[in-house]
Amino acid sequence: FIEAGIRGGLTQCVLRYAKANNPKNPNYDPTQPTSHIVYLDANNLYGWAMSNYLPYGSFEWFEPEEDFDVLKVPDESPIGYILEVDVDYPDTLHDKHNDLPFLPERKRPPNGKTEKLLLTLDSKRNYVVHYVALKQAINAGLVLKRIRRVIKFKQAPWLRPYIFFNTDLRSKAKNKFQITFFKDMVNSVFG
Repeated sequence: FIEAGIRGGLTQCVLRYAKANNPKNPNYDPTQPTSHIVYLDANNLYGWAMSNYLPYGSFEWFEPEEDFDVLKVPDESPIGYILEVDVDYPDTLHDKHNDLPFLPERKRPPNGKTEKLLLTLDSKRNYVVHYVALKQAINAGLVLKRIRRVIKFKQAPWLRPYIFFNTDLRSKAKNKFQITFFKDMVNSVFG
């Protein structure tokens, strides 16, 4: 059940061609709007993920009451949930979410030979999702239609001290070996 919610990492390029126009560009045209191209590279993503609340025990099936509202469960609650749900993606959100839709899914693209991680604007059925990701999608306008199954578990930021310790040592490292070593001490835990 839980493994159905593991989908892998996302890589994408939304815009096939971009052109910057600003005073630092040798082809700058002051008669056109100023624009920039930004390259983003986030550091310590595994460390960030592992420093959040993570499951550690007491996994059990949970029968939610009629008034169970996943939006009221704090992200840092001592009890967490993984749900199997049906979610609708309203047409009114498609233009707004087109570049980065919520709730990725592994499936074979049209005319494709293998499964890929796809971001689609399709409604989801029997979708397995962590409650924090579901809350984010609902808060962005997706509509929760049905909760099919739920597993609850105890959770805590139990890896946080280890992650912060190694991240601090990495920031104080004096050479490439030390930087790589403390980075690997975090990343190797992730897998």
